[in-house]
Amino acid sequence: MSSPSSRPGSSTSTSIRPTVPSWLRCPLLVCNQARIYQLDFYLVGLVYYAFDTGALLSTTVIL
Repeated sequence: MSSPSSRPGSSTSTSIRPTVPSWLRCPLLVCNQARIYQLDFYLVGLVYYAFDTGALLSTTVIL
């Protein structure tokens, strides 16, 4: 266990991480979740849009 004492930079960088307050950590998680959901909705919307345009093209070709 002599590596942390010889390299103080690593110990300080690791100690900074847990010092994030809980009231700040929660909104960060919520923002992350919202971003993931936004991406999901965007992808689903793209798929629906592609299907809609494909259906419109096929109907116009058939008509």
